[in-house]
Amino acid sequence: MTGRSAGSAGPDLGLKAIAVLTAIGLFLWVRGEQESELRAAVRVQYELPSGLAFVDTPPTEVRIHIGGTRLRLSRFDPALLPPLRLNVARAKSGKMRVSPELFDLPKGLRVTYISPDVLSVATEPLLQRSLPVRVRMTNGRGLRVRAAPSHVTVSGARSRVAALDEIETRTVQARPGTTRVRLEAPKGVEVRPQRVEVKIAEAAEAHP
Repeated sequence: MTGRSAGSAGPDLGLKAIAVLTAIGLFLWVRGEQESELRAAVRVQYELPSGLAFVDTPPTEVRIHIGGTRLRLSRFDPALLPPLRLNVARAKSGKMRVSPELFDLPKGLRVTYISPDVLSVATEPLLQRSLPVRVRMTNGRGLRVRAAPSHVTVSGARSRVAALDEIETRTVQARPGTTRVRLEAPKGVEVRPQRVEVKIAEAAEAHP
């Protein structure tokens, strides 16, 4: 009697194991087919027509939500997303709309959210000028100050550059010596070089 019971239990256990594995597999399949989302940041690269400059620095990235099944999303690495390339020549009234179709995603995935979805890319003719450097100090009384080079090249949108008379350095401590100081580039303006050498000496010292 005992032998028959033990023998009959074998098939039952096998069937139970198959049922459990089937249930687990079905659960994983259903879970994998459920819709989900992940978030990603995508770099933006602009194609700017020659002779133009941005009035203000445009966004360098957009944030998106990507929708799809859990299984497809688990196989996708958002870090591999290519940059979003935009041709500024196609802008209308200084604005560019970012649509889901612009993103290169694997089959089965889609963009469900974009921020910002409208980018400000206003441009003006490019203007380049040479402007003097003004050294900003905490207290320069009784000191002689000299910057090298004394002039730097400034370029950017015409209205931005035309409004400038000089380029300031970051604040320098008022004590004799020589140091390299970064220039304070105004918004939307590029300055070259970005650093100058500032030499501070006592006013009584004789220097050529």
